[in-house]
Formats: sequence, C-alpha cells, structure tokens
Amino acid sequence: MRRDFSQDDDLAAVETDRLAALKARFLEVAKDNKVFPIGAGNWLRLHPEDRIKTPYKRWSFDSDTTRMPEFTAPGLGRESSIVTVDAEFGENANGVLYALGGASGGLTVYMDDGHLVYEYNMMIIENYQARGPDRILHGKHRIEIDTTLQSPKPLSAADVLLKVDGKEVARTTVARTVPAAFSASETFDVGTDLGSPVSHAYAERRPFKFDGKIDVVKVDMK
Repeated sequence: MRRDFSQDDDLAAVETDRLAALKARFLEVAKDNKVFPIGAGNWLRLHPEDRIKTPYKRWSFDSDTTRMPEFTAPGLGRESSIVTVDAEFGENANGVLYALGGASGGLTVYMDDGHLVYEYNMMIIENYQARGPDRILHGKHRIEIDTTLQSPKPLSAADVLLKVDGKEVARTTVARTVPAAFSASETFDVGTDLGSPVSHAYAERRPFKFDGKIDVVKVDMK
C-alpha cells in the first residue's frame, strides 16, 4: 500500500499463486454465504419462482399495517390476486387505500376527490391506470381489485378489474408485470403511501393518508 496506495498496479501475472488462492477462497466464502448464482438480479427476472417470498396465500390487514417489506408482503402486481377493502368513505374522499412499492415502481389504489383509482407503475417505463367514472358516495362500501395474470411466464400481461359493492366500475390491462419485485427497499402500506410515492398524481400530497376509515383489507392469492 505504501508503494501503490491506489492499487493501480495489476499483479495478476506476477502473483499467480496468490491469485489462484484468492479465487479459491472467494468460491468458498461465496458458497457459504449463498452468493450463487452470481448476477441473481438477472436470474430472478428469468426465474421469478426463485425469489424470496412469503408462504402465505391469504392476509387480513387493518390501517395499522405500514412499512411491511415487499418480500414479506403479498405478491401484488406480479401474481393473480383479489384484494377486498371494507372502508367508510366521506364526501369526495381522498387518500391511499393501499400501496406497494415506490416511485421507481409499484402499484397503488387510492381515492381522488371521490373517484376510485388503480395505478400500476411499471418501473417508471410504463404506467397503467383505471379510474371509476362516478364518485363513491358517503358511507360504508366494499372495494374489490381483481387481478388475473394472462400467463405464468415472467413479464406476463394482467387484467385488472375494479368493483364497488360488487359492481364493476373500471378495468385495465397491464401489458407487462414486474417478474420479481418492484424494489429492494420499498414497502406495503395500508391507508397511506410511506417512502417514495408510487404515483406522481399525489406526490405533492404524500404520504396521502386516507381521510376515511379502513376496517379491513383482505388479500387472497389465486
């Protein structure tokens, strides 16, 4: 280090035995720490079944559920699911019902001046939305978001159906879904969108807390 403090000199051709020993040691440590396959980020895009994931298929959340790490949360946006929200709405309700991910990619279901909105942020590259045409009236209502992937293959398209009290109000098709995860650090939140906002539509109002009362958010994976 005193002779070459920046480690600019390439010693590979000179210290061949030491280089071989370092390579062997790297393989040992990498195996012990489950580093393989190297380049797993690319691997998971082709083999999302190998991602870290929760074993659960059904969840029941309330408004206290916030900052749940994505890899322990329901696989919304990448798997077929039905999300049911029982909540009480005020006049011209505003705020996030639930959100997963962040500004770099995620999905969110929120109220905008009384209108139900679904938004899928596909890694900033693409954006898909569905918006209910009519305002949800004051009182208790059941919101249902039904997502069906068209294929089990990575990047499959998904059909998304929005219902209010059992009646269809909007639908959209997400042309490409995220294969493994939206991010490594964002989370699942109920009644708010903590961290970076999934949607630019409410970025200036973040965390855009729901101004009504959420009784329960139920998630069922198909």
